[in-house]
Order: sequence, then C-alpha cells, then structure tokens
Amino acid sequence: MTVSVVQTVIYGGWISLLFFAIIFPVLFRVVYKVNYNILKGLKGMNKRVILILGLVFGLFTVGMFAVALLFGDNVSIGTSKSVINGEVKLSIGSLKGYHDVESFDVTKNRTVSIPYIASVGEGSFYMYVEGSKDTVWEDEITDSKNEVIEFPGEIGTYTIGIYTEEAKKIKINLSLD
Repeated sequence: MTVSVVQTVIYGGWISLLFFAIIFPVLFRVVYKVNYNILKGLKGMNKRVILILGLVFGLFTVGMFAVALLFGDNVSIGTSKSVINGEVKLSIGSLKGYHDVESFDVTKNRTVSIPYIASVGEGSFYMYVEGSKDTVWEDEITDSKNEVIEFPGEIGTYTIGIYTEEAKKIKINLSLD
C-alpha cells in the first residue's frame, strides 16, 4: 500500500490507488477463506492422500512446462537484458521463436550504423531490423560475429529482433548511440 501511495503522489493516478485500496482487502479475504476451507478439509485426510495430491500437482506442473517447451511456438528461457546509455546487452539461455531486442527512433533520413557483437552456443539465429513497412536488414548468426548493422534509415521507429527454430546461449551486444 505504501508503494502505491508513493507512486500516486509522484505520478498521479488516484483511481489506481483507490482501486488497489478496495480490491486488495477483498482479494485477501477471498484467498484466506479458500485456503482455510482447503486446509480444514485436509485435516481429516491421510498423509498418503496429501502426498499423492502433491505429487499429482507437481507432475501436472512439470508436464505443462514440458508441453510449453515442446509445442510452444515462442519460448524464451533464461533471458537477461540491460540497457545502459544506449548499450544493449541481451543474453538468452534458450530460444525457440521470436524475441524483440530493442526499438529505436530515427529522427532524420540518414544511413543508420549500429555496431554489434552476437554469438550463439548451439544452433543459429537470424537478427533483423524491421521498420514500419518491412525488414530493412537481416543477417544469420551461426557462431560469433562482430560487425555493423547498416541500412538507409527513414524517419520512424525501428525494431531489432531475432528469430530461430531453436538456439541456445545467445548473446547480443549493441551500441545504439
């Protein structure tokens, strides 16, 4: 509640604070009542039944995770990204599908040059730059590259992204200055 009050004072938006102040106590009571009823129902149960229910729930959770990894179109695991003074550092443990690296604006028509270092441990991936109309630059990364993204930039917003069938240990460093 304290964090919400501080954010409201700094950024405004009193409606969100009132919503949070009303909804949080209601949700807390609902969750408490549900947990109380579950625990009250479990008191008379055998420890084996509780253990079996826990195992079933655990297997269900692991199974859902496995299904998401095997059949998911866009799965990213172990993603870490930092942006400091225009320096973008992205690290992805495992990727299947697409991932946006960073967006940037071009304020005047000029040739855009962005130095980058990209590497992949297993597999390969494509790195691309997409404008409002279409892809303006693309390159395949199969091992390690230290090159420059260059394209004729028009005024607008561009997105740097990557896509792959499956790749592991992806690292990308960009300088957007």
